Amino acid sequence: MRKSALITASAFIGLASLVAGGTAASASSAHAPKVAGVTSFTLNLLGAPITVDVTTGVDGSLADATITQTPSVPANKVDPTAANYNMVQFSNLAGTASVTVRTNHGGQSVTVRSASLADLAGLANGWKGDVFGSGKGDTTVAFDITAVGGVPGISPPVCTPASDVTSCDVTPAVVGHDDDDNEGSSASASVLFTSDTGATRTLRIRVGMHTEDGNTQAVVHMSLSRIKEADIVGLGDQTWTGTLCDLSTGTINYNVAEGGVVTVPTPGLGQTVTSGEHGGVTVTFATGEQVRISASGTGDTTLTRIRVNLHCPKTLPTINGIAPDPSIVSGDDDGDDDHGDHSDDNGGDNGGDHGNGGDHGNGGNGGNGGNNGTRGGNDVKGHG
Repeated sequence: MRKSALITASAFIGLASLVAGGTAASASSAHAPKVAGVTSFTLNLLGAPITVDVTTGVDGSLADATITQTPSVPANKVDPTAANYNMVQFSNLAGTASVTVRTNHGGQSVTVRSASLADLAGLANGWKGDVFGSGKGDTTVAFDITAVGGVPGISPPVCTPASDVTSCDVTPAVVGHDDDDNEGSSASASVLFTSDTGATRTLRIRVGMHTEDGNTQAVVHMSLSRIKEADIVGLGDQTWTGTLCDLSTGTINYNVAEGGVVTVPTPGLGQTVTSGEHGGVTVTFATGEQVRISASGTGDTTLTRIRVNLHCPKTLPTINGIAPDPSIVSGDDDGDDDHGDHSDDNGGDNGGDHGNGGDHGNGGNGGNGGNNGTRGGNDVKGHG
């Protein structure tokens, strides 16, 4: 019998500053905004709409999970070992329904589970938030979850973009089957947001049900990937700036030479520069934050990619704005390998965005950060 899987609210942070811009020598690259703030997921549970507000910090960690609902689903688990305190689970008292919120690697997700697909179907489904953290307003996405004849479905998502979102590319629902050797079916859809700077981010939606050992479980999983910034094109001097854990601004002046060789001619105060493979470098700040810069190509076709890792001090997230009850801080995640969004900003090192869902994945972007969908969906254990 399958364990009650955790929901994933892979937190919707633009994983600490990825970079775009800069096409010529002496150009400055503009760092991506940190999406530190609140985003809202609206889903149905036990036949009534719920709203989950996910608040994240500058490094994408989960700061607060607030749930507004008609059915009673109190918080019953906080896991300090999962992704550095980035998971909160809510369950009803009968143990028949759950909501889990998780943030990780610059993405976020929310999943609801119940015994019946009818418990999760309805019209009040959607997401709202400042996709790229520009402060230019919220983008909204609305969709319906259906359960016709017990088969899950998703209506075509309707996107209303904020002024900084130049396009919302909707992929209509695709119906599939449970690939876990159990009886079941699923449907998944996605929305690819593109910003006016060329950055992208993907919202994925999946609804599914399966039967194992005579037990039926239905799940709706909604996840938002990390920001993938446009690559910097061309050779020459570049400047990266970004917000560090203490909210100060870090700056790196670097040079990209022919053949994709990256150097930092004059490191800043407290910066340590380590040369990597293939001509890239890693710059470590005195406070522990790391910025990895790599490039490939020749001449004006050289592309520079930047990956930022913030290792900020971690604290337990609050629940509905209140510190969690110590009795629900479990310290283990019951073996539910619900790792959230393992996206790599350049789609390289780890095969790109593997999807927001250890909660059996949710599609995911393949190799180059595109929408090729390394299949993580359909209720399979692991990190999507």
